[in-house]
Amino acid sequence: MTMEQAATILLVEDNPLNRSLLEQMLEWLELKADQAEDGQQAVEMALHADYRLILMDVQMPVMNGLEATYQIRHSDLKRQPRIVAMTANAFVEDKQRCLEAGMDGMLVKPFRLDDLRHVLDSCLMDDEPQAGEGPARAE
Repeated sequence: MTMEQAATILLVEDNPLNRSLLEQMLEWLELKADQAEDGQQAVEMALHADYRLILMDVQMPVMNGLEATYQIRHSDLKRQPRIVAMTANAFVEDKQRCLEAGMDGMLVKPFRLDDLRHVLDSCLMDDEPQAGEGPARAE
């Protein structure tokens, strides 16, 4: 991956420390991302930019990641982004709720740099993302 792909990523995380850590991980991978602090902000940003990948925290104030994903999936975007959940909840029911909302995969917190790299490689190499499909799973 190169910095040319940087504008294609949206990082959605309400916790400033987690956001900073994720930003650092992306920098180690020579990437940058736009950032949103809650789901409502993420929806607004996704409707006005062409993101290929959204890393979406699930539990956030204002609007959670599941609702934000649902709204993005039901919007009139020309191209739907891959949306990967970031959550500490790794039960089967949690994964199912993420998929039902339209997420493409899940990163279970805390995750390693290699997990993030795998998801980024999988998502950014695919030109035609579809909700609920794809290799964007790190568990």
